[in-house]
Parts: sequence; C-alpha cells; structure tokens
Amino acid sequence: MAVQYGSSSSMRPANLGQAADQDPAQQQQGTDSVAEDPLEQQQQQQRASQHVEGVVADVLSFCRVVAAAVPLPEVCNNPSCQCLHGISEAAAAVKMCAGCGTRYCCLQCQQVHWRVHRRACMRLRLQAGSS
Repeated sequence: MAVQYGSSSSMRPANLGQAADQDPAQQQQGTDSVAEDPLEQQQQQQRASQHVEGVVADVLSFCRVVAAAVPLPEVCNNPSCQCLHGISEAAAAVKMCAGCGTRYCCLQCQQVHWRVHRRACMRLRLQAGSS
C-alpha cells in the first residue's frame, strides 16, 4: 500500500479510492490474499521467534563481554552498612558468604545482614544447583 506525500491528503494510502470502486466480492478476495494460509503463518512465526532468540543471544553475549571488560566496584551488600569511613568497596572482598559469594566489607556487616540474606542465599544456591 503506497502512501502519497506532498498532497492535501499527505498520509492517505494511494489505493484508497480504488478499494471504494470495487464491489464487495472483489474487496473480500483482496483481503483473502492478505490472510495467508495457517502453515505459512506458522512458518513466519517460527522465523520471527528464531530471529528474536538470536537477537537475545547476541545481546546476552555482548553484556557478558562488557561485564568482563569493565571492572565493577565490589560493594558491601549490607544495605545498612555503616562502614563508610574508608573505601568499603576495596575491602568488600574481605568477607564473602560461603553459600553464594555475596560480599561484605566486614564480619559485622555479614552477621547483621544474615537474617535477611539467608532466604536469598538459599534461593541463589538452589538456582545455581539447577542450572
């Protein structure tokens, strides 16, 4: 369907007047040609799905490359961390959760956060075990 530009009906499809000139049987026949057979529709959906899966895989690969190349700060995972007197990010490797590897700047932060963290830790371990 062509679109005419630069006329008073600048966004009007070019064959709009033609459709009005056709009888209903011809119009129905025209819409039948637009509607494809189910097998062809299914094949198009499969191709589109495969294309989307490919794009998602490419994006994930790109993200993994970027994450590996860009050093991210390792921060204390205790939201109520009060150890802000120095750069806690540099010390975050000092304490790690043995279950899931979550980092803390000190033993005190790890212990304080454990009540909240243990449920998430269990879920993380289960997810890691299932993959």
